[in-house]
Amino acid sequence: LMVAGLPVRALPREKHHAEFALPEALPQVLKDLTREILRANPADIDVFAREFFENRLKHDHNQPQVTDTLVTEIEEVKLQLSEMTPAEIEDMIHGLFKEQDVDGNRTLDRHEFKQVFHKLGARLGLKTNDVRRILAEADCDGNGEISYAEFIPVAVSIIETIVAKEKLKESEQEKERVMHDAEQHIYHGMPPAELDEILTSIFKEADVDGSGALDLDEFERCLCDIRIGMTRKEVNLLMFETYSNDGMIDYEAFKPLCMKLLVELTAQEWLAPDQDEADLEGLITKLCLERDAEHIGKLHIDSIQEVLVSADLGMSLVQICSILSEAQEDEDSMVDYVAFAPRVAFMVHACQNYRERMNEKKEIMQNLHAGEGWGVVFGRDRDTLEAELQAAFEALDKAGSGCLTKLQIKDGIKAVFADTIDRKATTALLALAKTTESGMYQYKTLVEQAFRTLKGIVELSILYED
Repeated sequence: LMVAGLPVRALPREKHHAEFALPEALPQVLKDLTREILRANPADIDVFAREFFENRLKHDHNQPQVTDTLVTEIEEVKLQLSEMTPAEIEDMIHGLFKEQDVDGNRTLDRHEFKQVFHKLGARLGLKTNDVRRILAEADCDGNGEISYAEFIPVAVSIIETIVAKEKLKESEQEKERVMHDAEQHIYHGMPPAELDEILTSIFKEADVDGSGALDLDEFERCLCDIRIGMTRKEVNLLMFETYSNDGMIDYEAFKPLCMKLLVELTAQEWLAPDQDEADLEGLITKLCLERDAEHIGKLHIDSIQEVLVSADLGMSLVQICSILSEAQEDEDSMVDYVAFAPRVAFMVHACQNYRERMNEKKEIMQNLHAGEGWGVVFGRDRDTLEAELQAAFEALDKAGSGCLTKLQIKDGIKAVFADTIDRKATTALLALAKTTESGMYQYKTLVEQAFRTLKGIVELSILYED
C-alpha cells in the first residue's frame, strides 16, 4: 500500500479499524482524482495532482483544515525560494532540463519544455501565471526546438523579479499590520487613551500659569518626562516637528500630531532589527560599573533606576518599575547589579519586542483583560486606590510638602495594603516616587501611577514568561 508516495504496511482491519478509520470524504476525493487522471492521461501525474487539488480548494470553502495546511506548506516553499541564490535556482532549472533531455542534444520541444517548468513551479511554489510568464519568453528554432542553455539565464532573471515583487508585497503587508498594531498600542504598549492621559497630565503640570501653552524648553522637558520614556532621538524628532511663530506651543493642539508621530515611531521600532540581548546586558553592566565608585559590585536600587533611565532605552516609567520589582535588595536596598543585569537585559528585550510578545501571548492577554477582576487591583478600582494612597501619605506628611522619606513612603503603602501586597509590587510602587535633591521622595506620581503600574506588572510578567 502506498500513501503520499511512501510504503505503508497493511494491518488487519479487525484489530486496527477504529484507530485507522478513513475520513468520510476520502474515497470520493480519490475517486474524483482517479477519474481526472484517466481522462487527461497527463505526462506528469504529480504535477497534475497538485493542480487538481489547487483547483479543488479554490472552489471548495468547506475545507478549513486542509486549506490551512496547504497555505502553510506554500508559505514554507516561498520561504525556501526567497532564500535561494540565483546560482541555486539556475542549478535546479539546469538539473530539470537534463532530466527531460533524454537524447542529450541540449534542446527540448514545447511539450517537454512545458513539463520542466510545471515541475519547477511545483518545487518552487510558483503560480500558474508565473510559469506561463516564463514560458512566453521561450523562442523555438525552425524545428520547434528550444535551446535551454540559452534560456536558463532568462528564466532565472524572471524568477528573481517574481521573488522581489513577492517580497515587496509581503513587506508592504507587514508594514500595514505593524501600523495597525501600533495604533492599538501606540507607545510602550500604552493604548491611545492612556497615553493621551499621561501627556495631558505632564503638560498641565508644566503649564503653571494655566495658559494652555508652553515655551520650547518647557515643552522639551515634558517630552523627556520618565513617565513617557522617550529616547533622545524620539524627543529630537518631535521637537523638529514643532513650529511656533511666537516660541510658544499649544500642547492640546500639538497632541494629535504627537500621537500620530508616536504611532509611526513605534511601527519603525518594531520593524527594525532586534537589539541583541547580550549587548543590552553589557550596556547595563557598564553603566552600573561607572556608578559603582567603591567597586563593591552593588548599587542602591535608586541608582539602578537612574541607570535604566540614563541608558536611553525608551522604557516607560511603568516598564522600569516592573523591571525594578524583580531586583533582589538586601536590607540596605542594595542590589548585586552583575547578577541582576541578565534579567534586566531579558526584560528590556521583551519590552522592545512588545508586539511580537503580545502576539505570542495574545489569548492569555485577551482572557486577562476580559476577566471580571481586571478593573481592580487588590480589590480597589482606580479612584478608590488613588484616594486611599493620597490619604495615607498626607497623614504622614505633616508639613504638607508633598514629600516623605522612603521609610514613610513604605509605611504609607503598608497602611493601605496591610499584608496583602508582596515585595515585587512594593518595590515597583517605591520606584514611582520621584527623588528630590534633598533625598526626599515626592509621592504625587506614585499616587497617580500606582493603579496603572500594578496592572502593568501583571501584563509585563506574562510577556516576560519564556
